[in-house]
Amino acid sequence: MASKKRSISLSEDLDDKLVELCEALSVSPNSYINNVVAKAVLNERTALVSQNASSEGIDRLVSMFQGMADEESKE
Repeated sequence: MASKKRSISLSEDLDDKLVELCEALSVSPNSYINNVVAKAVLNERTALVSQNASSEGIDRLVSMFQGMADEESKE
């Protein structure tokens, strides 16, 4: 899969802490950042997809009940 380059700016303090943590974990800062971002995106996207599916389901139920109410009012 092709990689997309993005740049980020970190405060010196955050960068120092990131480097210290990555050295302790024996991973590169790039690898650590990619893993953290991947987890966050997966979690947020899962919530978004779930929310959208719930909203669509509610819309379908409302439409169905409206159709039933319309049929009853014709009788």
